[in-house]
Amino acid sequence: MGEKKEIKRVCEKCGKPQPIVKEKSNKNWNVYDPKAVCECGGKYCFKLQ
Repeated sequence: MGEKKEIKRVCEKCGKPQPIVKEKSNKNWNVYDPKAVCECGGKYCFKLQ
């Protein structure tokens, strides 16, 4: 079988992971702010890792 890949939200410029909104997240779901912008000015996007 193939290897398992994870989907992560990271900055498209620097690769820094997007912070999780802890107030809205639970053990089953991680919630991210859809309008968040990275400190370097890049946008967050989904990446397979």
